[in-house]
Amino acid sequence: MHNIAILPISRILLPSVVVVGFTALALLLLRRPLKDGGRAGFVVSIFWVLFFSYGHVYPPVVGWVGGGFRHRYLLLVWALLFLGATHVGLRIRDVGRWTRVLNAVALALMAIALVRVGGYELRARRIQRSLSRETPEHARSHVAPQGRDDRPDIYYIVPDRYASASTLKEQFGVDNGPFLDALADRGFYVADESCANYPKTFLSLASSLNMRHLTYLAHELGREASDQTHVYEMLQDHGVWRFLRAQGYSFVHVGSGWEPTRYNRYADENVAMYPAEFPMMLYRTTVLFPLGARLGIFDPREMRRRAILRKFDALAEIPEKEGPKFVFAHFLLPHDPYVFGPRGEILTQQQVEARTEMENYARQLTFTNQKLSWLIDQILEESERPPIIILQSDEGPCQSLEEFGGSCGDAIDWRQLSDGALRAHMRILNAYHLPGVDADEILYPSITPVNTFRVILDHYFGTDHGLVEDKSYIFENPSRPYTFIEITDRVQYD
Repeated sequence: MHNIAILPISRILLPSVVVVGFTALALLLLRRPLKDGGRAGFVVSIFWVLFFSYGHVYPPVVGWVGGGFRHRYLLLVWALLFLGATHVGLRIRDVGRWTRVLNAVALALMAIALVRVGGYELRARRIQRSLSRETPEHARSHVAPQGRDDRPDIYYIVPDRYASASTLKEQFGVDNGPFLDALADRGFYVADESCANYPKTFLSLASSLNMRHLTYLAHELGREASDQTHVYEMLQDHGVWRFLRAQGYSFVHVGSGWEPTRYNRYADENVAMYPAEFPMMLYRTTVLFPLGARLGIFDPREMRRRAILRKFDALAEIPEKEGPKFVFAHFLLPHDPYVFGPRGEILTQQQVEARTEMENYARQLTFTNQKLSWLIDQILEESERPPIIILQSDEGPCQSLEEFGGSCGDAIDWRQLSDGALRAHMRILNAYHLPGVDADEILYPSITPVNTFRVILDHYFGTDHGLVEDKSYIFENPSRPYTFIEITDRVQYD
């Protein structure tokens, strides 16, 4: 239930149909040889318990025994458990009583889940009714649409957790100067003192795509609120696409493997779609995962690698599409998991484990730079008119958060971080290709993502959004995401 705000109910339908269908077929096939529906139900129940629990048991076992523990050992234990439980089930006289107990437990678990899902859906609908889904007043515009020939394509490319040059040098020992210089040679303005407005993707993108700070949510939703439905909806139905749609732009969404940006239902086109997150997570918990990895099918690492490469190729083809386009592309790079070596080679889990987090990040960053350089060249060369390109990370890396094991996970309390850890995480890559203008006149080194589209729409479309203050915020923890605490003075450059 942890990802209930992210996971659409529709994502569970296919796995549920498969499980119910397989269960019905198994009961039908086992009923006759076992001559007892209760025994057939007992055997099938044991099978499902072992089938879905495997992926939850394997990681802690590896942590306890050590890295030398292999899937084959646990699979053998699982097979013996299944055979033993089946043998016991066949010998029990009143197996129907045990089957009823298992059914009661299963129904109780389902009831608890349904109550929580139903309660969440009711709260989500109430929140959506209480908050206006119209674009905020300051993000609206009555600017008349311009001629189609005058409008450049707009690419908003978000490489997730891409660190600033200062963080890379100080924390990772990486000189990112050559890449930034190459961007400048291609006409980019690099805002080398930029910081994220928020420490997590869902808040950062909701802010930049709606051109406003999110502190108003603390008043609208309440500082104690934990529901993130409204923010995820802001990633779908945002002010930028609304305005550009009114200007005759088509909206092309190039999603990630993270469910809130995997697909956008308002986009005119979703390209290079990543496999849905929930089925893959579910697959990793089952007995099929080690078997599939052994056979080289449904390997999550290889699937992730192919999906990312497919996204780059799809983006490179977008300039050929007719008409003005707004393109949003979210890449989980150089974000972990680490599947790329510096030359784009696939990394095995053993290779990743043989290096430190810092080393793996730096190596995947090298590949990210190569692909971004190639992509930018393709877009610039193939575009009919010079395009607007925003290359902007949503947050920095997490390796420096040593207080929490180098992780940005749910256990983190952002208030406890040192200034150095906050600077390393909040300072980001932020670069702009703005054709036909002197970027030095409208941009500045410390511009933050919340002002990105304010500047672009004001200059290219004649709107009057103006600038808001470049502020950075954290919050207490994932259960209280609207307890915004300003940290601008702690993370800004001297």
